[in-house]
Amino acid sequence: MKTPDLIRFIGKAMGTSAGSYAEITARVNAMSIEPVVYAQVAQAIYRLRKAEPDEWGWTIPHCKRGPTEPGRLFRMSTAPPAASTFYSQAKVAATEVGAYGSARTSQTMLENVAKHLDALALNLPPHKRRIIRGLRRDVLYIAEKIVDIADDLNGARGP
Repeated sequence: MKTPDLIRFIGKAMGTSAGSYAEITARVNAMSIEPVVYAQVAQAIYRLRKAEPDEWGWTIPHCKRGPTEPGRLFRMSTAPPAASTFYSQAKVAATEVGAYGSARTSQTMLENVAKHLDALALNLPPHKRRIIRGLRRDVLYIAEKIVDIADDLNGARGP
């Protein structure tokens, strides 16, 4: 099944929240003549999340990783009226937990990139080393800002 068609089926399958990609896969397979596998659903959700907000008009926000929890995956509008759309506190909390996890993952990845830039700089001539070390500082600054945002989302800091 082509990804745009699969995204449309996932949208229909997400009329109610789901606990896992496996659950979404089962729902899509119950509605579709053409069977799909877990990996196709995961790839389609990845593409959905990468899309511009107005392309599909909805997304499935990142959520807490780990064991399946009922309702942790849900359809969220990205269309302009979404700002006024009311979501339950549970859905808002799930979105914040997902954003926190994504922010912390990004922070770790950026710190790893900074370490790799250090190693790269050691093997370059001085003028290129300065450029790479400047980039390293920028990467670490972004990682620090991501930590600030993650901490705010997690309630670690006051208002």
